[in-house]
Amino acid sequence: MRARTHGPRSFAAVAVGQRETDAWVAHYRHEWATFLRASVAMVAAGVGMNGPDTLRGAWLVLRANQAWAPFPDKDPQRARDLMRRFYALVAGAAGLDLDPTQASALVDLDAVGRSRG
Repeated sequence: MRARTHGPRSFAAVAVGQRETDAWVAHYRHEWATFLRASVAMVAAGVGMNGPDTLRGAWLVLRANQAWAPFPDKDPQRARDLMRRFYALVAGAAGLDLDPTQASALVDLDAVGRSRG
């Protein structure tokens, strides 16, 4: 049996970090097509799902960021719901024992943005 070389337990941290950086730049600029491309690459490098699930996951991450983005009318509950769906997809695809609701409750896109300066 071959060792798993990608996915949520073992992934290319540099590739994920670079795509995450690209995604955050696009998020703040509201460049959603660019964000989606970065999100697809980030999900593919970080989670290792099949093609359709990678696209579905990236779409959920995009929509969550869009729900969070408009100031002052952001919708954090919708963003968390979309991230809950993302984590449920990841958990199912990777066979992870995680609570998607708990994972999505930890998502605070404002805190992430503040920590980046």
